[in-house]
Amino acid sequence: VSLGVVIDRVMPGSEADRIGLQGIDYRNRILGDIILAAENQEVKDMDDFIRILENYAIGQLVKPDVRLGGQIRTVAVTIMDLS
Repeated sequence: VSLGVVIDRVMPGSEADRIGLQGIDYRNRILGDIILAAENQEVKDMDDFIRILENYAIGQLVKPDVRLGGQIRTVAVTIMDLS
């Protein structure tokens, strides 16, 4: 993948889990969903994604474009504190 950020894992009960995002399945060697853009800004790598997220606070809504399987969808995710 030359563009985007692969989702490594999805925390059970998180917003990402609720909307059906999938992380890497290491056991079955299946790549996770891929974040291609967020808020109309291209995401080429993790640095791009972090720069976009730095403009949001816990509880705010962000809308990434994600490749889910073979389809690209814009999803709405509320930023959560997972610490």
